[in-house]
Amino acid sequence: MKPNVRRQVNLRFRRQYGVMSRPELRAIGVTPSMEAARVRSGEWERPTPRVVRLAGSPASPHQDLMIAVLESGPLAVASHQSAAWLWDLVRPPDRHAVSIGYRGHGRPGPFVVHRLRGPAPSISFHGPIPSTNPLRTLVDLAGESDRDQLDDAIDRAVARRLVTVEGLKAELGRVGRNGRKGAGAMRAALRRRSLLAGPSPSVLESRYLRLMKQGGLEPMAVEVEAGPDGEYRIDSLLDPLVAVEVDGHIHHSTPEQKAYDEHRRGQIRLSGVFLLVYDWVAITRDGRRVLAECHQALARYGSGGRRLAD
Repeated sequence: MKPNVRRQVNLRFRRQYGVMSRPELRAIGVTPSMEAARVRSGEWERPTPRVVRLAGSPASPHQDLMIAVLESGPLAVASHQSAAWLWDLVRPPDRHAVSIGYRGHGRPGPFVVHRLRGPAPSISFHGPIPSTNPLRTLVDLAGESDRDQLDDAIDRAVARRLVTVEGLKAELGRVGRNGRKGAGAMRAALRRRSLLAGPSPSVLESRYLRLMKQGGLEPMAVEVEAGPDGEYRIDSLLDPLVAVEVDGHIHHSTPEQKAYDEHRRGQIRLSGVFLLVYDWVAITRDGRRVLAECHQALARYGSGGRRLAD
């Protein structure tokens, strides 16, 4: 193998998680006999018919997905749960998923192949891996995930400003059609977000609002100004006299932030509002207790009941 060809091969292996497609090798100048010799020597491996892997390169979900994309042809892109993972919206899937053109030929392998139908998606790149953009990814994911996973993925995408709810509605209108897998699930997920208010709600706040709705408690207001000069903000009011705060670790982690929060919450309580505070663990893992305490607080301290002294 000529030095310049070897340099190109090594560079491509480094960029593509230790794998290349056989057509890429031919384009660089590696002949079938050169490839076969390195496979026989154990320097390279063939994990799938179309792909060559550098022996000893670290195995990883990224490498597995790169193999799936290369094996599925030059127009293949990561999609569905794999694209959602690349966008850091879900955990790595057990089986990767790629999408190919409607007339493309899916190759057998340890991954799922979808055929693109309808408008072509916009393509984004995560290093060397092409994938569907966040809007199309979420619409596709709706047909492959359960309700909780989809809601969490939407929450994360909105909180990180990858998408907006309006953008999701527009994308659903663009690609959604009668019979499209996942269209109904995405419409239901968007309806569940109808309680959300305020700009870019956090993942935790969105989970809290959905928990309240599931428990039959619809906050009368969110992001409410409080204090003599409106200098404080309450996450939500269940009643004029009962409020709930959700304590996200990202925004309440430093000693200064915690001290400010304690002062702010003390002032809110002194104004006559009964304040409940919950963190991520309580909202996501102990929802029954949260709902029970909210109902008890409304019964004991709400404006519709008898308010007891603290």
